[in-house]
Amino acid sequence: MMDGDGSDRPDELPRLLAPLLNGEADLVLGSRVLGDAEPGSLLPQQRAGNWIAAQLLRLLYGIRVTDIGPFRVVRRHDLLSLGMSEMTYGWSVEMMARAARRGLRVREVPVGYRRRAGGESKVSGNLRASVRAGFRIIAAILRSRRDRSR
Repeated sequence: MMDGDGSDRPDELPRLLAPLLNGEADLVLGSRVLGDAEPGSLLPQQRAGNWIAAQLLRLLYGIRVTDIGPFRVVRRHDLLSLGMSEMTYGWSVEMMARAARRGLRVREVPVGYRRRAGGESKVSGNLRASVRAGFRIIAAILRSRRDRSR
């Protein structure tokens, strides 16, 4: 999975696939924080939001990550087993929380990140949108904690 705005680099897909294909991980996340982010591609509110979400995921689920970005790979049967329900901004953290609860092996690999090719982000396009998305992401993390049935 990756954003369609040109910010993720499809040529780095083999880097994400390697741990999955080698049996080292069940969910592989591309970390823009660990990788080479183009200047101006990760705004301060994105970095702060990533840090807050990562800390909540660590505290509530024991999963240690640096980025909640969308660039990731997972096998279809593992994805379906998660019973995902989040349809908006919180889908990425819901996937991570449910994967941790199910005992899936989660691993991060560094990836590059570019400024988006066009349009304005619904998440980081302005501070108000970022705050709104941030609250929805935090709510998704907490909802996943409360929802023990999945």
